[in-house]
Amino acid sequence: MMFKLPSTELQQWAVLRAAVQAGSFAKAAQQLNRSQSSVSYAIARLQERLGVDLLRLDGRRAVLTPAGEHLLAEATSLIEEMSRLEERGRMFASGREARVRLTYDSIAPRAIIFKGLSAFRQTGASAEIFVTEQVRQSLEDIAPETYDLAVTFWDNRSQYAFFLQNIELVAVARVDHPLHAYRMPLTDTLLSRHPIAIVANTGDAASGSAFKGEHVHVNTLEAAREAVRSGLCHARLPRHLVADDLASGCLREVEVANRTRLVPLVLTFGNEKMAGPMTHLIAQTLKAAFETA
Repeated sequence: MMFKLPSTELQQWAVLRAAVQAGSFAKAAQQLNRSQSSVSYAIARLQERLGVDLLRLDGRRAVLTPAGEHLLAEATSLIEEMSRLEERGRMFASGREARVRLTYDSIAPRAIIFKGLSAFRQTGASAEIFVTEQVRQSLEDIAPETYDLAVTFWDNRSQYAFFLQNIELVAVARVDHPLHAYRMPLTDTLLSRHPIAIVANTGDAASGSAFKGEHVHVNTLEAAREAVRSGLCHARLPRHLVADDLASGCLREVEVANRTRLVPLVLTFGNEKMAGPMTHLIAQTLKAAFETA
């Protein structure tokens, strides 16, 4: 199979875009740190190889022709992709990571996670970020080689873990749920008489032998919240997830015997010794986001 090389060069398209944005060859030459003649030559060669006029002069201003508008619009995405490719090449050359894989437990507040990632972008640093949400899994369930950073709940396998915050789990039910009729703190035995939302393979019902009823099994915390809002069941959910529902009166806290339940949230590395500067920088911005939340 014969491959035909392009007759135009991406740099020529970039020069054309600079001329259009600047409004003249002279201003484009200043911005590109080139001579005006080299700008004119690049655009002339581009038009010659395409066999179509891309620019016309409107007074002293360079304006795209209809063909130029169409073709430059397509070329712009190629120019930007090439710039990203070259930046990734420079990352490899300097020892920086081209990508960072972050996994976080669904119990963590997403708003703070993405605030930290946004702060990373604002530093001017560049890396492709792959974000994965895990549903109530401990580090034992996640292979270290599959992530660079993890925001998860603490356990004995948490290596190089930095404490972020305690996540408060609150027992909640819809405002008209029968559980609110009890005038005493509820034990697990009393709670087990009413369906509870079980998230994935963990949670109150999975860990307590007292819970043997017809419960509701869901695979996300959001689904558990909706199940509780519908009156289908009750559940222990992160306070940050149900704060608006509690404030509006849609949900109420259930008076339970062991009311306070805190889950320590930590930030940990997949392999801190092998982590590069971008991974460490993201770790710093995540920690700062949680500290200021």
